[in-house]
Amino acid sequence: MRNSESIKRDPLPGLLDLIGDALRPEMVVPLEVTTLIGRLSARATNEAQSSVISDLGANEVDILAALASRGAPFRAKPSEVAGWSGVTGAAITARVDRLEARGLVERIIDSEDRRIRWISLTSAGIDLLRSQALALTERPLFADIQKLTKKESAALCAILRKLV
Repeated sequence: MRNSESIKRDPLPGLLDLIGDALRPEMVVPLEVTTLIGRLSARATNEAQSSVISDLGANEVDILAALASRGAPFRAKPSEVAGWSGVTGAAITARVDRLEARGLVERIIDSEDRRIRWISLTSAGIDLLRSQALALTERPLFADIQKLTKKESAALCAILRKLV
């Protein structure tokens, strides 16, 4: 039986045993990359959900992150947020309704085109994200990432940006 450390280094042994004959050799590395990204994403999600805003679901946090990623004035159209989150407009509407009820976002009618409604972070949403970001710096994954050299972290960021 493998210990957790060997599984951490080699995420594919069981999967390769199961489907290895069906894979072409050039498919092994992309499978390993996607497996590792999935595990890293799950770890980041678990750590984020156990932090300050654990009473918000990952879907709501994702909307706040999407708005924050736009930079000031921290707003986006519902279709843009849906694209970021990979869900339908109807799903975004329900999530935004919950965030709006908590005072974390607001819907703003565009001053030049009344058909456009922006989703915008409120000051409470911005404050919550700031505190969340600080809380995440205390999580084990953050500490593990800080152990990377500057060159390693720059390369990792560059690679991840190409994939997102």
